[in-house]
Amino acid sequence: MAKKDSKIKVVAKAVKEEKDFLSYQDAEESERMTKFYDDFIINNVTSFSYEAVVFGDTKSISISLPQVLEYTSLSAIAKSIIKFDEDPTGSNFGTLVNALYANLMAFTSVIQDNDQAPVLFLESDISLLYILAMTFFPEKLTIVEEIVLKGLDNRKNARENNIREMKGSYGRDSILYLAHWLAKEYNRDENIVKSLLSYCQDKIDPVYASAIENAYSTNDDIVIKWVDELAEYHISKSKTADLTYPFHVNHWIYFPVEMLALVKIRAAKKLNNSFISHPLINAFLPFYQEKITLNDYIERLSQKLLTQSGGVPHTK
Repeated sequence: MAKKDSKIKVVAKAVKEEKDFLSYQDAEESERMTKFYDDFIINNVTSFSYEAVVFGDTKSISISLPQVLEYTSLSAIAKSIIKFDEDPTGSNFGTLVNALYANLMAFTSVIQDNDQAPVLFLESDISLLYILAMTFFPEKLTIVEEIVLKGLDNRKNARENNIREMKGSYGRDSILYLAHWLAKEYNRDENIVKSLLSYCQDKIDPVYASAIENAYSTNDDIVIKWVDELAEYHISKSKTADLTYPFHVNHWIYFPVEMLALVKIRAAKKLNNSFISHPLINAFLPFYQEKITLNDYIERLSQKLLTQSGGVPHTK
């Protein structure tokens, strides 16, 4: 088992890479994407283009809505990670969760585009976004679940048709199974729960199996054991250079939403969490039960992309 302080290296690297990501951004491109984002939110524009000189010729370059939303959400996530890391307050925690929810909306736009958009969300990404929604935005779940299942189905079809070769678990033996279990515990629709299970691997990682089995334990030592094991699993399975790893993007490496989800559901059962501690999650523990309100812009984004009637609106 990795030492607990190894988390410092993993998280520090993620924060550094987020800073690098922002510093490497082209100012003109950033301004352009922000304008496109504003055009979508304010004016409902869904088709974007700009002129650029390519090999001496002026050409019109088209940008898709998923590209706009992915770019702007990742920029917001990077900024909020840096801000929270420097100043871990409730306000900055809310800003970070808002930015992560905006990335869920980027995923939504990909699904509306029949997965043809040049933005890829893998099973692990989809699972973590769903866990985020269950943990902090349960009021959005009805339509989010439809989108999650469509995304998982698209990934499954891509694997079966050899469009995307299956080279690893992609979190299907861990965080996806946790998402299924959480859905069951939150009494989500039985068909949703069964469908989520169908996308999981048959053999579940022992660390996750143990954490789920003992999630509601009243024995402090047992809980400390699975918290430590989940944290060390998170650390060892964080690798941005390998997409098969369950935590392969910096924001999920930094923000252990899967662990916060388990701590929060224990709290919902009125179980004691005061003894829970690990460097990976300690900064977030004071805030995980706070009610997160979407800021006005992201709420408007959500309303544009989600409906309450059970259908996924098309933006083209």
